[in-house]
Amino acid sequence: MRSPTKTSATGSVREPKPIDEGAEIAMRDPSYINGMIEYGRRLYSLTQPIWERRYRSSSPVAGDSAGKASENTNEASVRE
Repeated sequence: MRSPTKTSATGSVREPKPIDEGAEIAMRDPSYINGMIEYGRRLYSLTQPIWERRYRSSSPVAGDSAGKASENTNEASVRE
């Protein structure tokens, strides 16, 4: 399996350049590449719902900076 290629601003295709020997080994290891692809898919499945709720919804969500003042007020009243 070849490493993914990058396309420059001019449209030419070039291979990624490893920064050290370990990176070069990882870039050529199909098992490592497939593991990173699976990691990316899993991370997406875990973070996409958060992204949708926080950044794509039209109403503020608890924990967002827009709702910070009311959250702090609520926390203070609970402690009292």
